[in-house]
Amino acid sequence: MYDTVHQTEEKLQELAASMEAINQEIKENQMDLEQEIFDVLVEAWEAEIEALEEQKELIEEANEAYIDSLQEALQTERDMYSDNERLADRE
Repeated sequence: MYDTVHQTEEKLQELAASMEAINQEIKENQMDLEQEIFDVLVEAWEAEIEALEEQKELIEEANEAYIDSLQEALQTERDMYSDNERLADRE
């Protein structure tokens, strides 16, 4: 009877150790999975940030070109006005 109880206790201890090892492996796998998910999210956010920065730069370039063209058009109008005033003064 003692041997049976002793064997049962040993098996229970082995089972407990095995369960602890499995629990530890589950925790490690969960941590690995969480890190992988985090890395994927960070990579996606960084790609989105880069895309937004590129869009911002394109918008800034377009705005500068638009302002330059407005300034050129305004200067052309001023020049035409000055020319018309000179012509009117000659008459």
